[in-house]
Amino acid sequence: MPYAVRFSSKDLKEFYERNKEKLKNAERMEEVQQIFSEYVKKKGYKVASLPPPSFDPTDAIIILAMIICIYMTVGLLIFFLVIFFFMI
Repeated sequence: MPYAVRFSSKDLKEFYERNKEKLKNAERMEEVQQIFSEYVKKKGYKVASLPPPSFDPTDAIIILAMIICIYMTVGLLIFFLVIFFFMI
């Protein structure tokens, strides 16, 4: 999980210098995040994990489909009511 930490360029340079070998040997991003997390905790910074997204992008598609269906239903209802009144 990513971290929200305010870092200066000096801190980043120090982080890289201290962990140069570990970072070169890291094969996955999770390993780099683990190294970074250990460094941040040693420095005494507060680590805040970001909350999970509360809105899934697939929800937007479902909501959009529902809105389209409602508009089409209301449109058809009005269309048939108009035809019914003109036939009377």
